[in-house]
Order: sequence, then C-alpha cells, then structure tokens
Amino acid sequence: MKKALDVLYVILAVIGGLWLSAQVILWVILPWQPVQDFLQKEISQAAGRPVQIHHISARLTGLDLHRVAVASSAEQTQQGELFRAGHVLLRWSLWQLLQGKILVYAVIVNGLDVHVVRYADGTFNFDGLFGTGENPAEPAAAEETQPFSLNLSVRQIRLTDGHILFTDEQKNQSAEIDGLFF
Repeated sequence: MKKALDVLYVILAVIGGLWLSAQVILWVILPWQPVQDFLQKEISQAAGRPVQIHHISARLTGLDLHRVAVASSAEQTQQGELFRAGHVLLRWSLWQLLQGKILVYAVIVNGLDVHVVRYADGTFNFDGLFGTGENPAEPAAAEETQPFSLNLSVRQIRLTDGHILFTDEQKNQSAEIDGLFF
C-alpha cells in the first residue's frame, strides 16, 4: 500500500512540474507583444473603432487582458472612451486548446467603466459599434482563411466593480450607477 502511495505522489509531482513548466514558458519565454498587437487590430476592426490593450499575459487556462479600452467613436477618439476595463480574463478549455481549437467559455471583467453619451443630434457614442451588418458575407470569407478555430461559446460572464455613467447632451442631464456586480 505504501509503495502505491509513493508511486501516486511521484506521478502527481511530475504532473505538477509539467504544469509549472508550461506556465513559466507561457509567462516568460513566449513573445506576447505580437499577440497583443494582433488582438488590438482584430478587435478594433470588428468594433469599428480603436481598441487599446495595455498588457496581456497567458495561463494554461486563459488569457489575461489588462487595461482594455474602447474609444467612443472611430472618427473622434478625443471624445473619450466608451468603456474601459481594468482586467479581463478570458477562460478557455485546455482540452480544446490541446486539439488546436480555442473555446472561450467564461469572461470575467473587473473594474468596468462604461460611459454612454447621447449627443445633441440624438446619436449615441456606441452607434456603429461592431459594424452595421451591411456585409454579412465578409466574415464567412475571413473565417475560411483563419489558421485556427475560435469558438466563443461563453457560458459565464462575471462582472465585478462595474460603473456606468449616462450623459444626455440633449437634455443636459446625467445618471450614474456604481458598484455593479453580477
């Protein structure tokens, strides 16, 4: 019995060592700047406005995005940000990742600040976000050329420390909700 426990402990130690080694490789050795640039470019194109990610890091179970910001408008970035998140964690399935697919099943957002503005002309600062749906055939063609498979089957969205500010320039009023958690 003691020999079986010793073998089990050795197996667990080897698995733990491999897990730790993989984490170190992900954190230290792999160059994350090209991945960050790629994500910023792709998300900016999809959103139709500038997106900034200050820093990213990865784990075997997910991707950490630090200080993510989406501009209010593609034309006038000086109008501020539509939203900013202090930290976004995208959790993926390790089993699917080992099969060459990316399955994001959870999005955890901490420190989300949203600023919605209705301008004097009646438009909003989120108008045109993620396109207008005029070219439905375009995403299918882009999907065929991608070298990897991305499946956003999000089953869980968690928000901590959220804040929403609504500014109505037509009526010169604003409203605010603070401390959002769900």
